[in-house]
Amino acid sequence: AAIPPLVEERKAVAVASAPLLDSVEHLRNFALSPEFAPVPARISAEGKQAQECVVVAGKNLTASSIKMLTFSRSLALNPNDANNMQLLITQAKAVSNSVRDLLDQVKQNVPGQKH
Repeated sequence: AAIPPLVEERKAVAVASAPLLDSVEHLRNFALSPEFAPVPARISAEGKQAQECVVVAGKNLTASSIKMLTFSRSLALNPNDANNMQLLITQAKAVSNSVRDLLDQVKQNVPGQKH
């Protein structure tokens, strides 16, 4: 009795894929080894303090951007409102300044920099 071709093909695929499955299993075991176990980050008090100015600058940028978007939305609803236009222009400058401040803080507080 002849074996149907489908069964023969499955056997050939199983034999051919065995080395791949073996490699995947080795890779999985390697990745799960204790060397690669996740370790929570520990930031010293000094490190937290060093990051604070960057975090504050980022929060300021976020706050000024939100205000600018709020004024933009108001202006979109009423394009002839000169007061909202002035507020939008002022807030756009604040966003620009916030971006510059954030970049300055990042440059000044890059790890490994000597002050």
